Amino acid sequence: MTTATTLLTLITHTQQHIAAMESLVAGMTAGLCAGMVDADHMYTLLTTQTRAIHAHLGQVAIAVEKIDLG
Repeated sequence: MTTATTLLTLITHTQQHIAAMESLVAGMTAGLCAGMVDADHMYTLLTTQTRAIHAHLGQVAIAVEKIDLG
């Protein structure tokens, strides 16, 4: 897999996690307002998503570091 392909794949995965988080927040907010979801549950789910995004961005940084700009 080329560096460009790797980067595009990682960026796509990160975008998918962000889209999932947006959907999750919408659903969790509705559940929170309805009293069906507690704040700790919301925090746990959002933290899980942000960790995945951080991991993908870390992989992007590693791939970018390998690019020879000289």
